[in-house]
Amino acid sequence: MKYDYDILVIGLGPAGMAVSIMGSEMGLSVCAVEKHKIGGECMNVGCIPSKSLLRMAKARSLYDKLGRLGLSAAEKPAVVDPFPRIDGHLEYIREKKTMTTFHKVNLVYQQGPASFVDGHGVEVAGKRYSARRIYICTGTSPAVPEFPGIGDIDYLTNETMFALESVPESMIITGGGAIACEMAQAFARLGSEVTMIIRGPRLMWRQSSDATDIVEKSLEADGVRILREQKPTRFSPSADKPGYSVMETDDSERIESEKVLVAAGRKMMFESMNLDAAGVKHDSKGIKVNRFLQTSRRN
Repeated sequence: MKYDYDILVIGLGPAGMAVSIMGSEMGLSVCAVEKHKIGGECMNVGCIPSKSLLRMAKARSLYDKLGRLGLSAAEKPAVVDPFPRIDGHLEYIREKKTMTTFHKVNLVYQQGPASFVDGHGVEVAGKRYSARRIYICTGTSPAVPEFPGIGDIDYLTNETMFALESVPESMIITGGGAIACEMAQAFARLGSEVTMIIRGPRLMWRQSSDATDIVEKSLEADGVRILREQKPTRFSPSADKPGYSVMETDDSERIESEKVLVAAGRKMMFESMNLDAAGVKHDSKGIKVNRFLQTSRRN
């Protein structure tokens, strides 16, 4: 059977970019599909912007330690438009670095969501494309628990956080994983009053307690308040401060904050891909794969 391409790649994050470029360099015809921005989660709303924010925060926090070295500074630096600055760096990387790499290889780039029509074909923006082999590299998105009232407030996730115009006065962070801890430290060091709320007794519970103890002490030294073994019972807009939100907890806490960041885990991104049409087995946790990361479809 004749196909349009040798390889079709769905999702252009780090994995999809690697597959696309390597396939093209091997002489295969490649069609790459991305519904948002090339680079995926890591480059646009994950690793790179978060580390940029952490670097700014670390530089500012060093002023608190100058006294230990016998030095002094007039005052701690003011925080000036960190988010537009980060976005400018990302735009440079996307246009001057990433897209330049793609222009050097022989592949076709289609922008839009992909939906399977059968085991060898997908539909993108009303057009159908077929390939001998298809790689699903769609990654994950933020999981937002169904907290009562969460839909009534303008909450943030890592996908929307970097669109902020300025550092908020205060922030509530739900969750205690890597994203939650990184952003708690970054915003605290940039001047926000940060409160974290976690269901368990410690942060990053999958990691060793020796490591998480160090993380918790570091965060608390930066002024982060950690509410352990608690969970939100309701979110609501503040009646006193426009744009602010109120969180109530099962321990009778009531906290008002300018921003709420939901960092309570991740979920697979495949709901709209019509995997059943391709015969790809999946469940609520994700796509079924073997130890070689192959799905139930041989191709």
